[in-house]
Amino acid sequence: MYLFVYGTLRKTFSPHAPSAHHRFLADAIFCGNASIKGHLYSLGNYPAFVLDENSPTLVKGEIYQINERT
Repeated sequence: MYLFVYGTLRKTFSPHAPSAHHRFLADAIFCGNASIKGHLYSLGNYPAFVLDENSPTLVKGEIYQINERT
């Protein structure tokens, strides 16, 4: 199965900020960079993404192939 991630789950999030990528996606296979139309909403420490194919906003992220355990 495939997973789109954004924010701190991206391996390319930031060299100067902690990333959750190494903790959650260490066994995942990186497929490539991607973007998807939608909206980000602040939920405090973590943003929420809502898919909207009509949105002019593109959220940048990455695609990974993951297994059920991941």
